[in-house]
This record gives sequence, C-alpha cells and structure tokens, in this order.
Amino acid sequence: MGMNGFMRAAVIVVLCAGCTPGAPAAPTSSSHLATAVTIETSLLNYPGMSSSFGMVGGFSPALAVVAHGTVIQFHNQDGFNHTASSVAGASFPAKSPIGFGALHQSGTDVAQAGWSTGLLTGGAFSVSFTTSAAGQFLYGCFYHYPDGMRGVIIVQ
Repeated sequence: MGMNGFMRAAVIVVLCAGCTPGAPAAPTSSSHLATAVTIETSLLNYPGMSSSFGMVGGFSPALAVVAHGTVIQFHNQDGFNHTASSVAGASFPAKSPIGFGALHQSGTDVAQAGWSTGLLTGGAFSVSFTTSAAGQFLYGCFYHYPDGMRGVIIVQ
C-alpha cells in the first residue's frame, strides 16, 4: 500500500471512530460542569439545623466545604421559585438582608459581595460560580430566608 492508500485508510479509521458503538460521547459545551459541585435547593427536602452561623437548611449540603477553585452550581429541586443570594457577615441576621435585586443573576464568584443566582424556577440550574478566595460565604433564599433557607460555602 502506497502513502496515498495509507492516508485514505487513516482518514476512514478516524471518521469511523466517532461512530463506534460504546465510544465515549463527544464533549459538549457544558462538559466542564461535570466537575462542579452542585448544591441542591429544596425547602421540602432539606430541613433546618443549627450551625455556628445560625440556622441553615433548604440546601444540600447546607454547609458545603470545597477546595479553592471549585466551581459551584445550584439546582432547584422544588416546583416553586428560589434564589441563592449572598449574605454579608459572619452569621445570619434575624431579618432577611436579601433585597429584590437578588431576583436577577449577578456575579459569578462567591467571594464577591452581592452575588445571586437570580430567580431559579423549578428544575432550573444556576450559572456557574467560582470560588476564587478562601473564606466562609453565607447565602440565603430571597423568598424563604425567614423559613431558615440558608447555607454556607466554606472555601479552603
């Protein structure tokens, strides 16, 4: 087989490899999210509990410990709306500090003040959030903060 025949055979092998049963799926634009930590959001599934930050619940894990650089995404498991919106401070205040701005997505880094997933309808996933700095980052739900729907991301 000459060089020309060899090249044709190589091209055919490469083209057929993508059609081979059992071959890995081609990467998609969201494949980078496979390594993301998903924080589940559900007022119905995750009861409140006491923590050193105050009451937490409605998120799983409610106290998420992640490595610096981890990508985080929120997923609403309920059939009604939620947000995950930053709360300033070292502990949760009694009254909700989360304003109407939380209904619109803002920021992409939990270390930046004022980040929010925006409105997460039932079944929706949030944008990806980075963890660029070590620390403890509190957040809560605009709608259900008084019900104890709060969580903490601890970045190490």
